[in-house]
Amino acid sequence: MSAAVLEAEKLIATITIPAQRQIVIDLQVEMAVDEPCFTQISTAVAKDVALSAKIIKLINSPFYGLSRPVGSISQALSLLGLNNFNNIVLSSVMRELINVDGELNERFWEHTLLMARLCEMVALRTRMVSADLAYMVGLFHDCAVPLMLARFPDYEDIAFPGLGGGKNLITVEDERYCTNHAVVGSMVAKNWKLPDVVSLAIRHHHESSLDHINDNDARVLTAILMFSDFISMLADSSVSTNLESGKIEGWAQYHRHILIELGLNCDDVYEYREDAAELLMRD
Repeated sequence: MSAAVLEAEKLIATITIPAQRQIVIDLQVEMAVDEPCFTQISTAVAKDVALSAKIIKLINSPFYGLSRPVGSISQALSLLGLNNFNNIVLSSVMRELINVDGELNERFWEHTLLMARLCEMVALRTRMVSADLAYMVGLFHDCAVPLMLARFPDYEDIAFPGLGGGKNLITVEDERYCTNHAVVGSMVAKNWKLPDVVSLAIRHHHESSLDHINDNDARVLTAILMFSDFISMLADSSVSTNLESGKIEGWAQYHRHILIELGLNCDDVYEYREDAAELLMRD
C-alpha cells in the first residue's frame, strides 16, 4: 500500500461518519424476508414520532407530486409500496443526520433529492438496474460533502461551486486533503450497510472511464449517476442559460461511453433535461 493511500486512510479516520439509525437497520432486515410484514414495519417507524413527522412532510412535499396528502405512516406504506417507502425513510434519516449549516443546506438538499429522483427515473426507463438502487446512489452520492465541510474549514470554497458537475472538484480535494468526497461517500454507504454496488458507484462517479468497474450493476449505476449529474446541472436555470446546444452535444460526444452503457443518445439528454426542470418546478 502506497504512502499516499496510507495518508488518505489516516485522514478519513478523522472525519466523523454518522452511524446508521436502528430503524433503518430494522427496516432493511424486514425487507430481506420473503414476506415483509407491513404492519410491523409501519408500527416500528411510527414509534419514532419525530422521524415519522419528517417522513410524512417529505412525502407530502410538491417534489413527490402525490395526488392526495398522506396522513400516517401506515397510509404512506400502503400507498407507496415497500421499496419506495424505504427510499423515503432513507431520505428522512439522512437529512436528519447529514446536513449543512445555514443557507447552503437548502441548496445541498435540493440537489440531493433531484439526483435521487433523476437516477430513479433513468433506471426505470432504461430497465438495466433496480430503480431502488439507483435512488440510493443518487441520494448518497454527495453525502460526504457536509462531513467534509465539518472537518475542513476551507472546504466551502470549493464544494458548492462544484456541486452537481464541478469537473475539477475531485482533483482539488485530493490535492488539499489527500482524499475526496467520492471516497468518503463510499465509506458512508459501507458504514450504513448499503449494497456494495451502491458504494462502488459512489466511489467511481467522478472518474472518466467505466472500464475498470467489473460488476455490471455497479457500472450501470455509475453511468446513471454521471448522466444524472449532468442533467441536474442543465436543469438549474442559473447554469443552463449559459449552456448552448453545442456544449450539450460536446458533453454527449466526450461521454459517449456513458450514453452507450445506458442505451441513450444525445436527443435523450434534451428530454431528460426537461423532465428534471419539471421536478425542480414542483419543489
